[in-house]
Amino acid sequence: MENETFGRFLYHLRTSVEPKKMSQEQVGKIIGTTRQYIDAIEKQKVNTSPPRFEQCVKLAKELTNDESISAKFLWSAFKERIRNNWDYYEYLHKEEGQRPTVGEYDTPEINRRPNTKKFKCRFELQWFTRTPITLTETARITVDQTITETLNNSKFNLEGLKVAESQVSFIITAPTPGLIEELITGLKDVTTRNIKNNCTDMVIQSPSVWEEGYLVRTLEYPLESYIPTHTTSQSVNA
Repeated sequence: MENETFGRFLYHLRTSVEPKKMSQEQVGKIIGTTRQYIDAIEKQKVNTSPPRFEQCVKLAKELTNDESISAKFLWSAFKERIRNNWDYYEYLHKEEGQRPTVGEYDTPEINRRPNTKKFKCRFELQWFTRTPITLTETARITVDQTITETLNNSKFNLEGLKVAESQVSFIITAPTPGLIEELITGLKDVTTRNIKNNCTDMVIQSPSVWEEGYLVRTLEYPLESYIPTHTTSQSVNA
């Protein structure tokens, strides 16, 4: 669970509680919220942040007796609650070696062009399969090839890609962050379509192979370009 998102972390903890698993409604009652909110967190719906610190502490006490797991759970919540300000954190701590480490990625191999584009915006992207879908080896190859070929014919440059049984992670460079949402939506659609067409060994009933939410982490982004021109001083300082 170490590299999982907070939503996946929460799901695995609540469904592994002994002697009885917890429902989303039961988890919601612990922190005085609704089942719908817990569901949105677990599905990583856009703009759904983890609970506040006090609520996360309550959850950790109910979901695990392991202090190390509890600490990782709280750290996961912290990282996602500040994800919109992570670039500022990195910039302010750049001389202290505080930049978060990037996960391990496969070296580009399949039809991947050399990195000839010199973009300043660099991002780590990540999303998960819908529970309980697990990608077969054929499906993983299909996803790898689809993402690679799509990005090779786009405005983005693929630096690394890893397709696991339930997770896709990759690093790209781009001319602007404004294209990220459109890119992810397109990649999810085309990979879902190709998996359904090419992977007869998988039974998929949902419209999409992937969960609705996704994560984007900025790895390199000039500070002067980070603040949109329409952003107010109040929101910048928030």
